[in-house]
Amino acid sequence: MEHHGINAGFLDVPLSFFGRRTDEEQSFCVPWTIREDASTFEVFYTFRYAERREELLNEPWVIRQAGVYQKYSLAQKKSLIFLINAVPDSVAHRRVFESLSKYQSELSCNPLWIHNVAHTAYFMRWREYLAEYEKRLLKIADTTIATMINKPLRVDYDTLTRVRSLESKFLPLRAILTSFEEVVTGLEMLGSALLDRAHVQTNDQGQAAFHLRSVRQYCQTYVRTALFLQQRSDGAAKLLADTLAFRNQGVAQEQNSSMLLLTRSAVFITVITLFYLPWTLLTVRWTLGLLSFGIDNVSQGIFGMEFFELDQNTRHLKVSPQIWIFFATAAGITTLTMMLYYLMARPSETRSKGIPAESVTTHVPPSLSRSGTDIEKNAQCARA
Repeated sequence: MEHHGINAGFLDVPLSFFGRRTDEEQSFCVPWTIREDASTFEVFYTFRYAERREELLNEPWVIRQAGVYQKYSLAQKKSLIFLINAVPDSVAHRRVFESLSKYQSELSCNPLWIHNVAHTAYFMRWREYLAEYEKRLLKIADTTIATMINKPLRVDYDTLTRVRSLESKFLPLRAILTSFEEVVTGLEMLGSALLDRAHVQTNDQGQAAFHLRSVRQYCQTYVRTALFLQQRSDGAAKLLADTLAFRNQGVAQEQNSSMLLLTRSAVFITVITLFYLPWTLLTVRWTLGLLSFGIDNVSQGIFGMEFFELDQNTRHLKVSPQIWIFFATAAGITTLTMMLYYLMARPSETRSKGIPAESVTTHVPPSLSRSGTDIEKNAQCARA
């Protein structure tokens, strides 16, 4: 740096590279910085780019950065260039070295041409990056919209996690691409300054300016696309969270209905027990009282009638002709008990409206039910 007279601010560029195990500093870029005097100018900055790694199956895209430094001597028309990258033998390095060996004339006509070479090595990858994650997002979003609350869900909390993960992929792009747009604007202004000093021909500067304007337009398009996909993923996540919440409320309502039915059954059983138990106890106490006075040939009440008798002579079991009383009484009491249970076990709102009890747990309010989506309508049309 002392030998070449490099400004100390350039140290921000190499200091932006360090060992990382997480995706920290996803959006920070060293801003476009220019230092100039009567004989030289120097510029430096960093920009981020998307790179696809085939060995990563689940998340093949990573965001990396590159740093560029150029010092140009106006008197000698020579440049000192640094290109800093996170990995050796990167695409930008290969293209820059190829340009230095094959395109000397372009470099001599436009000293800023090397920046375009480094940018074009990565810039169009943003379209592939957005397209792949958009495809993943739309697949989940369409499934979420076509989900019915009152039917088994095809989404769960893992789906919500994936949507939020996709949202984090779109979130830093606005800051990254806005910083890169500032770099493009700075190169345009510097090219105009070189044209005024007659260091660049008009035709060469016109071609470079046209290329930079195209890059800026694509940069703005990528920003709008990233913002749209971020809003779409946020909306899908909110819809998915609301769907899961409504579904949980429905499950809780069904469980409350089941608990209410069990409570009513327990109350009914308790009432029936309180109704029959005193009669049984009274019959037993009455029988024991008569036996204490030596009276053993007595009737034991309606629940203790003797319909069977053992013949002492023949040792055969005799059946009383009045046994029909037992069956008639048992059938009547059973029918009465079942009717009472049916009346007491039904929900009160069902009894008042005359709605079948089976429809209570499966009924979904109209506000929670959804009409057919575009996907379902298209499927019905295809089947027709």
